[in-house]
Amino acid sequence: MMAHEVNGKVEFFKGCPESWREVSFENLALSDGRRVNGRRIDGKIAIEEVK
Repeated sequence: MMAHEVNGKVEFFKGCPESWREVSFENLALSDGRRVNGRRIDGKIAIEEVK
């Protein structure tokens, strides 16, 4: 699972195993209508909103 939302708070990569050292997604739609790209490399997470 790339994005998990509870009560309006979004957590990214919560459902991805730690063994997935490099994982990413593009153009993921959130419930509020925003779209985001994200990546996790060596435990570091970067999220950017798609314009």
